[in-house]
Amino acid sequence: MATDLPFWRRSTGAEQRMASLVRFLAGDCCKVRTFYLGQTGTDQFTLRDRDLIDSSGFDVEQRASDQPPRQLRKKLSWYAEATKLQLQQWSSRRNDEKDTTLERALSTTGPTLKEYRWPWAIDAFRESIDGFRPDSIIIQYIKLDYLLEALSYRQRNDIHCLVDTHDVLHLRARQFRERGFRHWIEISREEEAMSLAKFDTILAIQPNEANLFREMAPDSRTIICGHAVEPVVLPTHRVPRENSLTIGYLASANASNAQAIESFLDHVWSQLQRTRSADQIELVIAGGICEWLNRPNSPGRVAMTNVVMLGRVEELHSFYDRVDVIVNPVEFGTGLKIKSCEAIGFGKPVLTTLHGSEGMPSAVLPACLICATAGEFQEQLLRLANDVNLLPGLQAVATKLSQSGFSDQQTYSQLKRVLLHGK
Repeated sequence: MATDLPFWRRSTGAEQRMASLVRFLAGDCCKVRTFYLGQTGTDQFTLRDRDLIDSSGFDVEQRASDQPPRQLRKKLSWYAEATKLQLQQWSSRRNDEKDTTLERALSTTGPTLKEYRWPWAIDAFRESIDGFRPDSIIIQYIKLDYLLEALSYRQRNDIHCLVDTHDVLHLRARQFRERGFRHWIEISREEEAMSLAKFDTILAIQPNEANLFREMAPDSRTIICGHAVEPVVLPTHRVPRENSLTIGYLASANASNAQAIESFLDHVWSQLQRTRSADQIELVIAGGICEWLNRPNSPGRVAMTNVVMLGRVEELHSFYDRVDVIVNPVEFGTGLKIKSCEAIGFGKPVLTTLHGSEGMPSAVLPACLICATAGEFQEQLLRLANDVNLLPGLQAVATKLSQSGFSDQQTYSQLKRVLLHGK
């Protein structure tokens, strides 16, 4: 597997997905090595990272993007590319310093597919492939599609090449752009289709996206590979008390999450606090999103009544054991909502939007309450707090699903067959 994300940290939905995928494959049917494209001399790869990798049993080969190759000709080319990238990053940092939004303003566009290309990495990946001699290669996100250039003609015919898409990137980028946020990549449908066509197999995270990928790259095989949640031994639930409810929101700091929780606080929570029966309803927020909400120029939202900010949590159990239900008020973005899958994996019901329910397996929807408006969110929260039977019933459904709804075999069975039988 090739990636530039430190998935062993499991701090974002994408990292959780990759960690789950590697855990299953390495434990069930494959020998897995990860080619990690990182940087040295920064906090991107620390001793703690190595501890996390070792404790998880992952085989990670780290290659540093800021180290030049040995050969003089390649070294000169590397320095030219590195200088260009450093200038671009310097310009980006200047824009970031002037901007107070979570993402840079719409006036600056995200990097293109070409800008993710590091020519040195092709040689490094070639060395890794020659040493490991894999039967299959899974590339995480199409931004690393250029690594396939490392393969010889014979290797390309013999090795099964797959891409784990995570999202329909051109649609996701457009959704971010329309709402005034900068996406991490600027890409058109045509560019995405050309990249997808380089792979033998495309992994879609949900059925709707699989259908679109089949249209975009008809000569490649597209399969559905969702997200598996490692079941907890026994989900923990608090003893319900009348008019008492603890809601949880766990998220990383990206534009979609920031817009979701700020909108929820503005249009749902602030109105709910005016209701006397909501005195015992508490909102617990955790993850990297707390850093965004706690920023110096935040307009005081974190000081709202009955809101607790935990920050980053080391043990997910400590967060989920504290809450009764998870809220995911997401309004845009593509892919599968990993935080909702994870919540049910811990036996917690999910209160979410219509958009947040997209791509969720139909079997797990009974553990979800879907709201179309801010008013419906308020109504459902009050019902959960006041109806002594509603919350325990949903928790029982979620607990049952936590043991089977996102099982490894159910989620990865199609991928396993494809890997074992090759192209």
